[in-house]
Amino acid sequence: MQIQTRYNCTQQELYEAAYLGWQNYKNNLIDFSNYKATYTQAFGDAATDALLAAQNLPDGNALGSLSETLRNQLEDAAVVCLKNWQKLKSYIVNAYPEKEQRTMLQTAGLKYYQLASSKSWSQIESLLNSASRFIADNSEALLQGGNNMPAKFSTKFAIDKTMFQTKYSEFLESTVSGNGDNSAKISANNQVYDSLMKMFADGQLIYKNDPVKKALFVFGRLLNYISAPKHAGLRIVAKEKTTELPVAGFSVIAQPGNVQGVTNENGVLILSLSENMYHITGIKDGYEAFAEEVDITTGIIFRKNIELQKRHKH
Repeated sequence: MQIQTRYNCTQQELYEAAYLGWQNYKNNLIDFSNYKATYTQAFGDAATDALLAAQNLPDGNALGSLSETLRNQLEDAAVVCLKNWQKLKSYIVNAYPEKEQRTMLQTAGLKYYQLASSKSWSQIESLLNSASRFIADNSEALLQGGNNMPAKFSTKFAIDKTMFQTKYSEFLESTVSGNGDNSAKISANNQVYDSLMKMFADGQLIYKNDPVKKALFVFGRLLNYISAPKHAGLRIVAKEKTTELPVAGFSVIAQPGNVQGVTNENGVLILSLSENMYHITGIKDGYEAFAEEVDITTGIIFRKNIELQKRHKH
C-alpha cells in the first residue's frame, strides 16, 4: 500500500516552512529550553539535519518521469506489434477457407485483440505469444509457396515482439522502483512534518499570551509567507480504477464560482481557486459521476487523486 502524506502542501513548501520553523525555534531557544530541558541547540540542529536528509532523498517525480518515458516507448512498440498482427490476420484469411478462418484466428490470439488494442499490456503479450506459436506451427500454409506471407515477416514479427517485451519489462521495473523510492521519501517527509508540528504545539503553549511570537509557530502562516496566493488551487489526477490509466476529457466544475476545466491526456487538471470550501463534481461519458467537498487554503495547491469507475452497461 502506498504511504500517504500527512502534510497538505508540496514537498518544497514543506521543506521551506520547516526550515523557517526551526530557525524561529533557534531564535527563541532560551524560551524553549526553559519550557523543556530536551529543547537544546543540538535538538534543533538534528531536526534541520533530518530536514536536509529528507530533501536529498531521490524524488519520486524523477522516477515517475522515467516511467512516463518508458510508457511512451512501450506504447510505440505496442502499435507496431498490433499492426503486425493485423497483417498476420490478412495472411490467415488468404491461406485458409472461410469455414476455418475463425478457428485459425482464435488460435493466433484473436480473443486477446480487443483488450490488447485498448493498451492492456498483458493482453498484448498474450496476443503476441499466441501469434508467434501460430506462425511457427503454420508457416508453410501461410507462405503459400511465396504467394502470401513474406518470408521475412516471421523474423520481423519476432524482433518487434522482443522489443515490446523488453520495454514492458523495463516499464514494470521502473514502476515498482518508483513506488518504493517515493514511499521512502514521503515517510521521511512525514517525520519532518511530525517533529515540526510537535515543536509548534509547544510553541503555542509557550507564547499563548504573545500573539506575535505565537504566529511564528503556526504551519499555515508559514506556508502563507512562502507561497504566493496565485499558487492556491486544486490539482486533480483522474485515473480509471481498474487499469489505473489516466482519463482524459474528465469535466470538472467547482462551486461556488462555477470554475470549470477538463483533464488533459495525462488525466491532470489544475484549477485556480481562492480560499474557500468547494463542492467538486466531475463527469465523463461511460464513467460514474464524481462529487466531493474540498477545502482550499490560500498558498496551497490541494492535490486530489480521483479513481473513476466505468459505468456498467445494462
